[in-house]
Amino acid sequence: MRARSNQLHAFNATFMAALTTFHTLHRQMERLRADAASPLPGLLYPWFGQASAALELDDGPARTALEAGETLRRLEAMRPELARGLDEARETLLAMPHDETQRIEFDTASELLLRFVDEMLAFTSVYHGLKQRNPRQVEALAYSPRTPSAIALASGARAALTLLALSLAWYWLAWPSALGAVLLATIFCGLASSSPRPTVMVKQILIGFAVGTPLAYVCAFMVLSQAGSFPPLVLAMAPFLALGCYLKCLPKTAGIGSGVALVIAQAVDPQNMMRYDAAAFFNDGIARLLGLALAALFFVLVLPEHTMGSRRHIAAVLWREARATCRAALPHLKQRFGNRVRDLLNQLNAAPGPRDDPARQATVSQAVTLLELGLAIVDLREQEAEAHASVRQPLRDAVAALDGYFAAPDETTRRSALAVLRAGGPRIRERQAVALPDEAARLKRMLATLHLIHTSLLDALPDTGEHHAA
Repeated sequence: MRARSNQLHAFNATFMAALTTFHTLHRQMERLRADAASPLPGLLYPWFGQASAALELDDGPARTALEAGETLRRLEAMRPELARGLDEARETLLAMPHDETQRIEFDTASELLLRFVDEMLAFTSVYHGLKQRNPRQVEALAYSPRTPSAIALASGARAALTLLALSLAWYWLAWPSALGAVLLATIFCGLASSSPRPTVMVKQILIGFAVGTPLAYVCAFMVLSQAGSFPPLVLAMAPFLALGCYLKCLPKTAGIGSGVALVIAQAVDPQNMMRYDAAAFFNDGIARLLGLALAALFFVLVLPEHTMGSRRHIAAVLWREARATCRAALPHLKQRFGNRVRDLLNQLNAAPGPRDDPARQATVSQAVTLLELGLAIVDLREQEAEAHASVRQPLRDAVAALDGYFAAPDETTRRSALAVLRAGGPRIRERQAVALPDEAARLKRMLATLHLIHTSLLDALPDTGEHHAA
């Protein structure tokens, strides 16, 4: 069971890694296609087609883990040929009139294509392994979500304030049933905080309690009172609970169904020795409705902007997460950063409001750019650990400049980071000219990563005629 669970974690992780690289590759090709005179798309397209053909079976892409085995074999056979073909295409580029920018653009695109194929190999291997009776052991890291700290603190403060205020009211009112209102208001202030629409969620539960309270009365005082053993008890409660479960299955009434099911279970409260006290029943029912109404009220009055999916808070956290890629420990940093950015994007997508809101679209675009930048920075830091001493300082300077940009993202720090990235390219090329083949290949990947970071920063700027890095 543990092996199967690890495989599912690995399935998700490898798929998200391939998807992120594919998105970065797509953006890189869009940049290349923007220059109609560039020869690079013509050199790269045949190899994109070869990679695409390896992913296609006779009747389309693999739809099952069994069919993924054939895709895996095709990818494994195609990968060496793809590497040779890209090397030949690079030689063709070098033989024709070109500038340094075009060479680095080509190296960046080919590096991304090879990385995408490698990640698809890993994903397809894990996918195919799901069909095996004895799955192979894989190392899988747990998903790492991210919630803005301000929203988490606000949720705790709101629930604590609710508990304090209603406890004082309970003390001064001396109403025994008010304890139910205190508990329900506090519980749902905590539970609904994880929803992007907490007020709507609590209101639906409140409607469910309002509908379920008279049904609970009928169940307890008219039907259940006739049951003399366990089977009649089940038959007496089943229709009412079934109604709640049915409403829960409908997206528009899921909260109402939850309220109906909860109040039936709580208000009927079957016991060995049933007590039938109508006055206590209605007192408790009123307290439950009052508690839920107060929970909704507290969401409106106490920090209403601090809810899941708040665009302002998510935008701020995205910058902090990007900055962490310059500072945090490297082990598992890439997966942790990718998971957290995607989790924040999911929260933003679930938030209420129109999808075509310009501010929302700007935050999504910024998140995608920061995801691309952060993953490239992690690659750069990993490459620095294996780099020759003569090129480590330019890489460290680049990471430090990006750290300063993420800490204070304005025009000045961005242009400073661009200048540092451009300054690092010539020093790396100097080392590349005298390096052995293995080191030269690593330096080529380093230059491609620097260029990708530089281009991502330029994409966030208006067109000011900046030159490309490296």
